[in-house]
Amino acid sequence: MNRAARWLVGIMFVALMIFAARTQAAPQSNTDVSGTWTLEVSPAPPAVVPGATSQAQAPPEARGGRGPAAPPTLTLKQDGNTITGTLAGGRGRGPGLEVSGSISGNSVTWTLSRRLADGIARPEVYKGTLNGDTITGSVAEPTVDPTQGYSVDFTAKRAAQQ
Repeated sequence: MNRAARWLVGIMFVALMIFAARTQAAPQSNTDVSGTWTLEVSPAPPAVVPGATSQAQAPPEARGGRGPAAPPTLTLKQDGNTITGTLAGGRGRGPGLEVSGSISGNSVTWTLSRRLADGIARPEVYKGTLNGDTITGSVAEPTVDPTQGYSVDFTAKRAAQQ
């Protein structure tokens, strides 16, 4: 093989390797959702308490005995397009529920697992759109009867970086 042919084969090989490397690399999101977020989910219907005209007038025992819950705190860490973190407060105590998900452009999705009254853990899937320091979207709430699932809206607001 002459010298020109070897150069041509070499250039084609390098071009093929560059093309293969570019198609293998996952696209990276230019946005970063890392940080602490306050999560507000559309409230569930209030408990029906005989003689009370509103949930606020119901005694603490009728509201679950704990009084009003603080909004949940979502702590996220982003690595490329992958999101991990925890959701603490709100409905639970302790270190929080593990969160995993992804981001593509300004579309954000994360899932956590909730153990329901029957003891079985079911996924709770959040899908939202990032706009600055706010994510708005809906969450598919798990239910004991999978045919009775429903969806509610949520808003997450990022805490100021310190």
